[in-house]
Amino acid sequence: MSDAVALTRSLLRFDTVNPPGRERDCAHLVGAMLQEWGFEVAYHEYEDARTSVVARSGGVDSKPPLCLTGHLDVVPLGSRKWTRDPFSGEADGDRLYGRGSSDMKAGLAAILLAARRARSRRNFRARRAWSSCSPPRRRADA
Repeated sequence: MSDAVALTRSLLRFDTVNPPGRERDCAHLVGAMLQEWGFEVAYHEYEDARTSVVARSGGVDSKPPLCLTGHLDVVPLGSRKWTRDPFSGEADGDRLYGRGSSDMKAGLAAILLAARRARSRRNFRARRAWSSCSPPRRRADA
């Protein structure tokens, strides 16, 4: 996926509300894309289905590293009824609806596309580029 909106919409379709989290399927989609783009990918499970993905790409030791990080989990839906399905990734004109559309799945889509672009540039010489999604965090109810 090269389009930021299309990628965000695909990420919004995953219910990753924390608690309980359940990022595993979303993490594996993200990891598969990063692998396709040439990154080394590792998955880490901190709790059942609370999966993080770390992607790395080589570089040179004389340069500072580039780190892009985000999270896959989203806050609970709240007590008010949604007027749109929070996990459909629905677009209406220039608006995008879904839990995580502003924090953090749109940002994550931008991070992923930036990582892909950086990895594809011939003159990219960071010491080591890596992207981390959904680092271990406290549960929202803890």
